[in-house]
Amino acid sequence: FFFLVEFGDAQHSRRPPWKKSIVVKMLGSLKGPNDLETATDRTLLLPKDGSSSGLSSSPVEKQKVQKLRLWWGLCYANAMGVCGIVLVALGSTLSSLAVDCGTTATKVGTVFIARGAGAITGALSSARLYGGPRKGNVVMVGVLVALSAVLLSMPFVTTVWMLHVTWFLMGLCTATLDTGCQIMTRRVHGVEAGPWLGANTVCFAIAGAVVPLIELMTGKLFAQYATLAAIALLNAAALSASPHPESPDVRDSLPPKIQVSADKRANNNNNNNNNNN
Repeated sequence: FFFLVEFGDAQHSRRPPWKKSIVVKMLGSLKGPNDLETATDRTLLLPKDGSSSGLSSSPVEKQKVQKLRLWWGLCYANAMGVCGIVLVALGSTLSSLAVDCGTTATKVGTVFIARGAGAITGALSSARLYGGPRKGNVVMVGVLVALSAVLLSMPFVTTVWMLHVTWFLMGLCTATLDTGCQIMTRRVHGVEAGPWLGANTVCFAIAGAVVPLIELMTGKLFAQYATLAAIALLNAAALSASPHPESPDVRDSLPPKIQVSADKRANNNNNNNNNNN
């Protein structure tokens, strides 16, 4: 690996003033100057004394990060389940919602168009929302809280136009949450994200089976939506209770986003040794 060492002034950086460090970027093999922008890099922090103890995580730190990844993975899968539950609940309760608005489900079928418009808006804005400097989990918590508020308001809708507004907001929240789950899963698990991405999809599909059970246990429209809102709020609380994956002490211990083969690492080391000789 080629090492590019940058010495940053702590007073002009985002790190605390007491934490002066050497930033080491381990770059992949560079065949030309144009490869510099696309090279795989991982930033590691060295202690102030310049020792190399920061280059590798201790077993305790790795075990802690493993538990955090498991916690985050379960939270993201549960959030995907919330999206699945909401999607099925909207369809199963449309008749009751239409009656509250003094019409029929057939006449207010345009609410699905409103929901689709909200979903498109949420999907298109997710990439910017989950990008820096915002923290992904904070965005997800905000979306879950907003979704729970919309869910609680659904039984009190009595006009057709307000029904369209709530369905638009529902599509906006679920699409933003859905896309965010996939983005954060990839950010947290890196090259090991495959099984977790599959788990998200499975939870989304299976969660729809919970809606009839909730309907049977609650019996009333408000109780059903209140239960869904409670599930969303519990997921938001679980995410709020954990550290952020973007934190420097956690981010540097996460799996890489690009897998570097052993042969490539050996070739990079050989090239580096040749250059030094």
